[in-house]
This record gives sequence, C-alpha cells and structure tokens, in this order.
Amino acid sequence: MKTFFLFLCLALALRAQTVEGTVYDAITGAPLQGASVSTGYGQNAPVVRSDASGHFQLQLQTSYGRSVMATKAGYVQSGMQVGKNAQAVRIELKPEAIVTGRILDEDGFPAGNGQVQAMRYQVFNGQRTLSYAAMGQIDERGEYRIDNLTAGKYYIHVDSNDASNWDRRYVPQFLGGTLKPDDSHMAEVKAGELRKDMDIQLVRFEGVTVTGRVDGVTPDPRVVRPLVSLSGEQPMSGMSLWSSSRAGETTFTIRHVPPGTYKLRYGQSNPRAGDLYAELSVVVGEQEVRDVVVTPHVLQPVDLKGQVVLREGGTPGPWMVYLRSPMGSGVTAHTNEDGSFVVPGLLPQHYSVQTTPDRFENQGRVPPGHVVSIMLDDQDVKDKGFDLDAAPQKPLVVTVSKLYANISGTIVDSQGAPLANAGVVFRSGQPGGAAAATTNDKGQFQAWLPEAGDYHLYATADQADILTFGDSEFLKSHEADFPVLRVALGDNAPVTLVRNPRPPQ
Repeated sequence: MKTFFLFLCLALALRAQTVEGTVYDAITGAPLQGASVSTGYGQNAPVVRSDASGHFQLQLQTSYGRSVMATKAGYVQSGMQVGKNAQAVRIELKPEAIVTGRILDEDGFPAGNGQVQAMRYQVFNGQRTLSYAAMGQIDERGEYRIDNLTAGKYYIHVDSNDASNWDRRYVPQFLGGTLKPDDSHMAEVKAGELRKDMDIQLVRFEGVTVTGRVDGVTPDPRVVRPLVSLSGEQPMSGMSLWSSSRAGETTFTIRHVPPGTYKLRYGQSNPRAGDLYAELSVVVGEQEVRDVVVTPHVLQPVDLKGQVVLREGGTPGPWMVYLRSPMGSGVTAHTNEDGSFVVPGLLPQHYSVQTTPDRFENQGRVPPGHVVSIMLDDQDVKDKGFDLDAAPQKPLVVTVSKLYANISGTIVDSQGAPLANAGVVFRSGQPGGAAAATTNDKGQFQAWLPEAGDYHLYATADQADILTFGDSEFLKSHEADFPVLRVALGDNAPVTLVRNPRPPQ
C-alpha cells in the first residue's frame, strides 16, 4: 500500500504544472502586491498572493491550458489562458470604475431595495442583445453603487425597486426614464474613476392591459389559476409581469404592460415532464390586447440524437455538446468514441447549442478544433439555435475542423509604436469566421483563424471591450482601422499590421 501511495505522489508530481508571472497595475505599470492569483474554478482551486514585486508562482495538477485569474480590491479581475509550465506570465489589472447615485420616483421620494445594472451590447447566439457587465444593490434610502467596471460607456438599468410594489406603472427602465437603451443617456467612466450623482428619476408607464383565457384546464377553487406570466423576449430585458387571477378562474389580466414583444407563458417557471405548459408570442402596442387564448399541452420529453464529425475525415476526438433553454437550464452530453451522443429527456422549447472539445491538445498551445456548422433537419442552427417540438427527423450533426489559418506578427499604431497588451478580434464575412487574440508588451500576437479568406482586424487596449466587438455599430465605425488581412489555411508568414491614423473629429 505504501508503494502505491509513493507511486501516486510521483505521478501527480510529474503532472504538476508551474505557472509563474507578475501582476501589474495596467495604468501605472507598477507591480501589485497582495493580488490573489488562482486558476480554474471551484473551492479547491489553488490560490496564491503576489509578493512585493508583484511576483507569483502556482503549482497545478493539470497538464493542459487553464485560466489564470488575478483579483485585488479596487481593480477589475483579469486573467488569461496559459499552457504547461508557463513562465513570465504578465497579468495587468485595471483600476475599477464605480458609478453611484440614487433611485427616485416621479415625486422625488427614494425607491429603494432593488437591483440596478450596468449593461453593454454583445452578440449572443447571432443576435445583438444587452448583457449586464456589473450589478449593484439599491438600499432602503434609494442609493446604489455599481463597482468592478472597466472604462467605457454603459446603459444603467433599474431592474427592480420598492416603487413597483406600490405602483405597477413603475416598470424596469433605463437611465433617462426610457424603456429601451438610449445612447444620449449613457454613463461614461474612466479607469479608476468614481462617477457620483448618477441619479435616476423613474417614470410611470401607463401601458395597456392584456387579457385572455386558458383553454383545456379544469378550474380548481383551491388553487390560484392560471399561472400566466408575460416577459420580454430579449434576454436581460428585466420585464416580467404576472396575471392577477383569482382562485378557481381560468381567465387572466395583466395591467400596465409597456409596448414591446413578449413571451406569454402558462405553467411553472421551471417546467418538468408531465406538466401543463404553453408559450406564445404577444406584440403589445398602444391598444389593449384582449381575448388571448392560451392552450396548454402536456410536456413530453424528447431524446435528441446527434453526431460530431470531422470535416477532414477521421475521428474528431472527445467533444462536449451543451444545450441551453431560455429558462437558463441546460444539459451537457459527451460524445462516444465514434462521435455520437444522445441528449435524453429534453422538454419541447427553444435551445441554443454550444460545442467545445473536452480538453486542449498539444499542452494548450494549439486549439483542438472549431465548429464549422451545426445542422438539424437540413437547417444550420449554429448561431440561432432551434425549436424542439418533437423528435427531429434527422440527428443533430456538428461538423468540426482541426484546420486553422495560423497567423502571427506585430500590431503597431500609425507612429510605429506597438499596441501592447491589447485585445484583438479578427472577423470575416463568413458565418463563424471570427477569432480573438491578445498582444504582449511588444505588440506581438498569434491567432488561429477558423477559415481562409479576408479578415477585418479590430483592436482595443481594453481587453474587456472584446464583448463589444459583436456590436454592428462598433464594427462599422472601426472597419477601416487596419488594412484587410488575407490568410490561407496552415502557417502564414508573420505580418506587421499598422493601425490607420484616425480622421480628425
């Protein structure tokens, strides 16, 4: 037994990964003492503190790429992917920006006890949607604070507060008293800035009334029926309203609904197999919406079969397939040796699809493959997902490829100075033709692009802004920052990419 444990300890030591580097202040360049540096996720992830020179060293029990993250009070968390025995890792932490203010009702009284969000646009499942960058709490005095923000512009969204409890006309809204994001009322902050007095005066929205009935449900005087909700179709819309029915009734009334497109749902918020459930789209304008008929059906689980195939032929290796529903729940399937998989017990609803390899190959230095297409019944559902009503006629086929256009080089500004520690995104006009990279302190980068062709290059010194690269307005305004880059599959010759001078404002 002792020999076995000695062998086990030796095996673990041989697999140990050493990650060593320094944590710096991204603005001043000074090393940061006392930063917490960790890798992976979970309670058992190793954590160390940077010393007086900002230096840290981590010993990991893995041979493949992991995310090394650094945190420190007053700074925004940052990190990077590292390979085996990574040395001289440089992690820069940016001083956090903070937004504070008060939430007031129309009469000037505090509207406390709720949540407020700083939001930005990004692309999710092929659609331009809002996603929150940070969240804050509103206290009983109506005061709020949102910290851990990077420099940039944000929409401030009041998600909930006491005002809605005494007056349902106080629906979730944005800074400026609007139901939709308004570019003229954005909060702009600089790194390390404390932006005070960003007060938000809430506005009452009279809205319209939505009424209807539920068919095929036997009234039960002991139970409040029906369980009907109305929520915004856009993710993170913050709009969720419930019916005001009484026990034993099968009609519903939802008041003060602002204009917009909604999902009207009958059933539990997290339905299960065998539950009665219904969902339909409702468009609300200036006129009241009357006599909506909701017909629930019994949810029957569906087994979804699929296959991951390698475009070049052969075995794709181990992959994971993750399906997520609008309710936020998800399920993961792992492929068999032949690439096949089964996702059992799916309930009929919309699903988005994410597929990733089970692990990095070549010690994390080379991506193990990328998704080319995801086909279901002759439709590519890679970006927008699919609606599952019954068992599909054909399996879900995920085509992946291990061929990349490998490109490296240096990025400089119009004066020849390197764009150091910048976030970089390469985008082509083809579906899925996008990749991200970062430059080092000399402006050098390496990227694996999914397809051959012409790519537009976008770069920012704020790596957290990579999420905004999905914003079509950002892409349009920065399309001419760099010359178009043409690449071929395989290794390309190193390049020097020069940012074009910006035209005078």
